[in-house]
Amino acid sequence: MTKPAARDRLERPYADEHAASVTRPTFLPRSLDGRIRWFLTTWEAEVPSRTHVRGVWVGEQERNPERPQWSHELLGGSALGSPAWYSAFERYIGTADWPYATDADGFYLFPLHAAMGRLAHRAPMVAVILFRLGITKDRAAARPGMADDERDILIGGAIELLHRNYAAADERRRKAA
Repeated sequence: MTKPAARDRLERPYADEHAASVTRPTFLPRSLDGRIRWFLTTWEAEVPSRTHVRGVWVGEQERNPERPQWSHELLGGSALGSPAWYSAFERYIGTADWPYATDADGFYLFPLHAAMGRLAHRAPMVAVILFRLGITKDRAAARPGMADDERDILIGGAIELLHRNYAAADERRRKAA
């Protein structure tokens, strides 16, 4: 091993595993429990776990050289001292083109949510069921008033439709890697 390669190995010890995981296609489990687990795991990876951090939130000030700014004229924050937003949460709710926001390489920041957004145009009730499942993490709340077996069939099919949309974006990401 040459010295630069050894140095690179020290700086990025998991580079080979990362390259393998990026090129590996996503698969959908066959069982309903496996499908729900895949959906909730992927959902939770995209949704920030925290909303606030320490400190007071104060938004951007308008710059007007003719007139001084008073504290109550600041954009954002509050006189009571609203807590500051966690940066990942602010990006999650504050992105203008959410859920279709992309990074510098053109890949979705929230790929599962982007797939749900595309699905919502074609099958809005399916997207609502999946959204309820993601928020509540409870099968019964995803589609109240249905028999358990019917609801499970509906949820399994909804996750399969979502996975088709998700896998298409994932395929594009793998080809670029």
